[in-house]
Amino acid sequence: MNGEIYQIDKEDLAELTLQPEVLYAGNISSQMLAGFYHGQLLCIIGFIPRSFLSDEAYMWMQTMPEAKNHPTMIGRHARRVIPRMLGVYPKLIGHCFSPDSARWLKSLGAEIHGTVFEIRRA
Repeated sequence: MNGEIYQIDKEDLAELTLQPEVLYAGNISSQMLAGFYHGQLLCIIGFIPRSFLSDEAYMWMQTMPEAKNHPTMIGRHARRVIPRMLGVYPKLIGHCFSPDSARWLKSLGAEIHGTVFEIRRA
């Protein structure tokens, strides 16, 4: 088993994390995906529509401590997830607070303005 991405639901999320902020975000997300490498959870990514009929979604991500040991795998997960989600939402938005995350987001096609980023369908 190598890198894999699974769609998860709220019950799965509760088994993967106990962080209240992540559980809250999961409760209002339309879709969530978990990225694994050799069976270890590396990240959880969720998408929160801005409104009921919105064509935009707020993208959030929780990385696990193990993710630091596998940055390439996180990048590969993102390269598979982002195009799939841009098929659902033509515009993804979010917040970015670190230079490393900003470089990573730019490699995925994001435009960054201050701490806000957006990725648009081409």
